[in-house]
Amino acid sequence: MIGRVATAMALAFLSSPAAATGVGADAGAKQYAEHCAICHGAAAKGDGPLAELLIAPPPDLTGLSARNGGTFPEERVYRTIDGRADIRAHGTRAMPAWGSAFRAKAEEAADPSTGPVNPENVVTARILSLVRYLESIQE
Repeated sequence: MIGRVATAMALAFLSSPAAATGVGADAGAKQYAEHCAICHGAAAKGDGPLAELLIAPPPDLTGLSARNGGTFPEERVYRTIDGRADIRAHGTRAMPAWGSAFRAKAEEAADPSTGPVNPENVVTARILSLVRYLESIQE
C-alpha cells in the first residue's frame, strides 16, 4: 500500500489553495482524459485512438482488480503511472513516466509570489487522483 505519509501529504495538498494546479475532486477523471485516454480509451478498455499504433496493446484498466485476485493493486498502479523508479535491465517502458512529466509541469507552473510549492507534493497528488479514479472504474 502507498505509504501513509505520501497519502497524508497528498490529502493536505488537495485541500490547500495550491489545488488550483489541477488537482481536486474530479482531477482523476480529468487527468485520465488528458493523459491516458489517448492510449487506454475513454472507457479505459485499452481501445484508445493510438492503441493500434503501439507495439504492445494498452491493457483494459477496468479489470485491474479482477486480474489481481479481486484486490485493486494500488501500489503497482501508482508506481506504473509514476514510472520514475521503473528501472529495467532490458528494453524501455511501454508508457510514459508521468511522474517526470508532472514534476516538470509543477516546476514550470510554480509562482514564487504565492509561496513555495513542493513539486513532489504535486506529483503525488496528481498520481493519487489517477489511482483513485482507476480504482473507482473497476468492474
